[in-house]
This record gives sequence, C-alpha cells and structure tokens, in this order.
Amino acid sequence: MRDIIIYATDTMADWEFAYLTTEVTRAERARPGRFCVRFAGADTGSIRTLGGLPLTPDLGLDEIDAASTAAFVLPGGDTYSEGHLDALSTVDRLIAEDVPIGAICGATFALARHGLLDSIAHTSNAPSFLLESGYDGGRHYRHVDAITDGGITTATGLRPIAFTAEILRAAGIFPDAYIDAWLELNSSASEKGFNAYMEQAQSFAQSAQ
Repeated sequence: MRDIIIYATDTMADWEFAYLTTEVTRAERARPGRFCVRFAGADTGSIRTLGGLPLTPDLGLDEIDAASTAAFVLPGGDTYSEGHLDALSTVDRLIAEDVPIGAICGATFALARHGLLDSIAHTSNAPSFLLESGYDGGRHYRHVDAITDGGITTATGLRPIAFTAEILRAAGIFPDAYIDAWLELNSSASEKGFNAYMEQAQSFAQSAQ
C-alpha cells in the first residue's frame, strides 16, 4: 500500500484535490491494497478548506515516509505568498527520493519562490502571477493546462481535471488508456466518451481478477 499524500492547510481549494481523492478511491475499490489517500499538515490540528469544510490531517509533514509515498500534492490556497516552510522542506526531501510532486494554483507560487520552477517546464494561473514570486523561471513557463517535468507537476487552478490526470499518471494509479478515456469523457461529456470510459473502467477492474 502506497500513500497519495495531500498537503492540508487553511484555505486549501476543495475542487483542486476532489477529483484526485475520488479517482484514487475508485482505483482502490476496483483493485484493493494499492493506494491510500492521506492528508498531512504542519501538525495534526484541524484546518478549514476554502469551502469552509473542517479537515483533520492524518499525520504531520515530518512523519511522511518517502518510501511509501506515491505522490505528494499541494492544492492551491490563499496563503502561499509567504511561509509554508515545512511544506517546502518536505518537497525538497521527497524530490531527493524521486517522489512525484504536484502543485496547482497558489501552490505553484510557493514552489516558484522556493526556486523549484527555475529550470523546469511549468505552468500556473498566469506568467504574471508567478513573476510576483521573484523567481527566475519565466522562460520555462508553458501556456498549458497542466504539465510534468523533473518530477514536478504544475497546473492552473482552473484545470483540476488535467492536473488530476497528470498525478494519476505520475503515481501509476491507472493505466494510460484509462486516464485518456477519463480525460476525454470529462472534456466531451459525450455518449461516445462515456462508453469508451466505461470500457476502460471495466477492463481495469477485470485485470485484477
């Protein structure tokens, strides 16, 4: 069992991690014993999401075990212009152990001001947004929904589905064919897309039998 760990902090944007928690749970129902979603905070005190929901972290950041972590994900929030040093230190530690990192929306700002986006292809809400961090990576900015480079996935906060797909691939939660069909269904909302997705979902479930 490997962990998909989500950073829990006040004002974390609910919609930016909800697709991921849902898909990891779906994968576990189909093929149990592979992945578990856990929330990690600076401590285990309760926080409130941007939507006002209370959430109590399962563990502290210093308790994260790189060997059992399949991905560490930082949702956006309203507090990333400063601080979050424990989370950034955790990112450094996990990157050194080749653990995939994901950051979306405001969390990309934290990575930028920490120097983690200076030399890799990345994206965010807008180039001007990241420039406010004082980082030196503007030439590597890509105008895409989500992108993974150097073990770090970044995304605009307006594209949580694309972000989720990148994390699902990086962590090996689903095969590419399933993820491609899931993306197509969510972008086309068509009967054809639904049928293709259901075919892949059934194939994934049957592969465990």
